[in-house]
Amino acid sequence: MSDFRAALGARLQDLRDAAGLTQVVLARKLGIESKYLADLEHGRKRASFKLLERLLTVLNLEPCDLFNFRLKSPGRRRAAPSDEDKLLESMRRSDPARRRLVYAVAKQILQWRGPGQA
Repeated sequence: MSDFRAALGARLQDLRDAAGLTQVVLARKLGIESKYLADLEHGRKRASFKLLERLLTVLNLEPCDLFNFRLKSPGRRRAAPSDEDKLLESMRRSDPARRRLVYAVAKQILQWRGPGQA
């Protein structure tokens, strides 16, 4: 298995998890077998461009979202996504109105000065 396929598979799994989908549900939406999706996520199979296009559509992603990963050195474990990564991923998949609302709320929270803070 290539480092690229392994990294792409791990990214696919992260995106599926962030979308709250099981392998079975995502596979059904993509029109593939869940075993094939599992093999993709573990880097054992290659995805066609046609499948990657369907994946982008189903998960409402841009190509840069799918390929947002770094190749790791052999033997290094993949770091868990940070809270910031999870938040950004959720924001990317949200509709524009919801993104504006979340941004407005987050902005107020970040600007808030608690009791005793000037």
